[in-house]
Amino acid sequence: MAGFTGGMVSENPWLTAKVVDTDRHTPQQAAEIAVDELTRGDAQEGPEIGYIGNQRYVLQTVAEPLAGDDEVSWHPPDGSTVLVSAAAGDLVGEFVTGLAERTRARVVVLEPRSPVNPITHERVLQRVCDVTDPVAVRSIVADTAAIGPVVAVVHAAAGRPVGPLTEATALSARETVRAKGLGLHCLWHATRDQPVQRILCLEQVSAGRASELAATALLSSLSAELTGDGPARVCTVQTPAPAPGAGLSAAQIADHLLAELGHGCAPARVHVLAEQVRPPTGQAPAWASADPHSLDFAPGTEHAAVPETAQTPAATAGPAAADSPVRTGTGTPEPAPSLLSSINRTSHQCQADAQLDPRAQRFLEDYKIRGLPALAGAFQLELQAQAAATLHPGLHLHSIRDAELHPALTVQPEQVRIAQVNATTQAPAQGVRRVVVTTLGLREPDDAAPAKTHSRASLTFGPPRPRQLAGLDLAAELSAGRALDLSGFDQAAHAVVATGPSLRRIERAALATENTVIAQLGGMRRMSLTRPGSPAVRIGGPKLNGSSRGPNSVHATQAVGNPETVAAQSATAPVAETDLLAVPVYLENAARAALIWALHQRGWFIVPAQAEVVQIYQQPDPAQSIYCSATISRQGPDWVSADILITGSGGRVLATAERVRFKRIGKLRGGPVTLTS
Repeated sequence: MAGFTGGMVSENPWLTAKVVDTDRHTPQQAAEIAVDELTRGDAQEGPEIGYIGNQRYVLQTVAEPLAGDDEVSWHPPDGSTVLVSAAAGDLVGEFVTGLAERTRARVVVLEPRSPVNPITHERVLQRVCDVTDPVAVRSIVADTAAIGPVVAVVHAAAGRPVGPLTEATALSARETVRAKGLGLHCLWHATRDQPVQRILCLEQVSAGRASELAATALLSSLSAELTGDGPARVCTVQTPAPAPGAGLSAAQIADHLLAELGHGCAPARVHVLAEQVRPPTGQAPAWASADPHSLDFAPGTEHAAVPETAQTPAATAGPAAADSPVRTGTGTPEPAPSLLSSINRTSHQCQADAQLDPRAQRFLEDYKIRGLPALAGAFQLELQAQAAATLHPGLHLHSIRDAELHPALTVQPEQVRIAQVNATTQAPAQGVRRVVVTTLGLREPDDAAPAKTHSRASLTFGPPRPRQLAGLDLAAELSAGRALDLSGFDQAAHAVVATGPSLRRIERAALATENTVIAQLGGMRRMSLTRPGSPAVRIGGPKLNGSSRGPNSVHATQAVGNPETVAAQSATAPVAETDLLAVPVYLENAARAALIWALHQRGWFIVPAQAEVVQIYQQPDPAQSIYCSATISRQGPDWVSADILITGSGGRVLATAERVRFKRIGKLRGGPVTLTS
């Protein structure tokens, strides 16, 4: 199928996103598919699943309508009501008519204006209502419930093509976002007291139109959050692709989304995934990322991987105080960017501030929405490191020293709000910059007065040294791991356990860290990664039972030797930069080492036991950052299992590793591992 081939689904198994290729279907057939999706019994997962945070992206194509009623196991009860938010278009008209004919329920259609061609059916009632107006929606729902309880909601307010969306017609994109996001929000909350059993989000988009695809992805994720305790379905209908060059970028639609949902009215974690459509002439704006990106709106999230697009000058000093100067090598104080007031602005006001990079303007709004408590602890220090690096473009982080984390930040960080972040820069030597970042926070416990908290780190930057560890002191980074409370494992623990500004730096640190841990253990690790028709890529010993599982997968097998009798074996020679077959090795090692960092901070002296299929989705750009996150759960007294997600800049999924198992075999001797140049 050409064009958009992705959907998404939450951990709620009832929410499934499907794509209907209307190049081969008439509007009537597409409407039949939509009706089938509303009335069938079980959600069907697609053949491929990718994870981002706690969302699952399911790729599935709906080729034909269901053959008959034998697969349909749910009907609206007699006398009940199905609420449909509609826009003019053949698809919605066909859907409403087909639904009324195949069920005994009354269908109430909410339309933004009086219909030109009313639907003539005895059980169809059309009402004029703006679905983004919560008062109007609640009023109509109350009137409708008096006739019959609302048992299903179909959100199709933007269920028709809205024409090519360009910079000149940005208002159309904004209206699309309003109809999809805010409309669903209003419908959901207006029907919370109704016995709703099904929610269908009916979408009609054009492949290649990035703005519509981004808004569709928003709708799917938003419905996942809002309907986490009830069944829902998302049916995305694709129309033929327009001419190349039409459409807003995913970053632009995200800006419109921020403007509409950026003030906490929708408590949703929003993931925007869409094609990047560049303007037909000239270069795309610097802030229009060429990759899909993820925006996290959930305050108090357990994990928050900051996209690379967020690591911009706006975050260089966090909300720096105006009286905290940035000192340069000349010794002349320069005014620090005053961001404390910017955080309280709207996105439009931020865009008007010429001192802020446009990418940073979007980050500031996200920063304000979810709050820095989500970045407390290790994440906060990592953010500081990445932020300070942007003060000196072209310089790489050499070390993080004197890292201090206030104990209050390790306990319920959602109670901590960051009041101020100060950054002071000095130039002790030519080409070297030292940044001291101090964070002042206020912790507001339930039964005590606000208490001050702080964290501090000294960061050293210098010219890049790509072939070595560049003096990276991982001990200081590891000390921040106290914020990752993995000691209980009573329930699945979510934690972003490592980030880094360079794929190559992460790979080198991963190999060195893992080899050091294994060397201290005195054990042996063997692993091989193979791809069909390609020679094996080896790390740490001969090939051991390597096999492949399908054209897009890589199978990894490890063996653990007797720690008392087998000497350590490790591979330290880097693979050639141009060897793309080695990319999965880099990614998989980065993920494993990240887990080692986190787990042995909790006294777990661990050895990777087995990693099952590793799915490689895209080849990363070595110049971009990668982020390792994991869902960790305890499988027994001495076993830990993890599902690992590797993302690139902007939340782009690079690879996933499922069911990576670790075994605890003792306590770590001598404290955390320290790596220096």
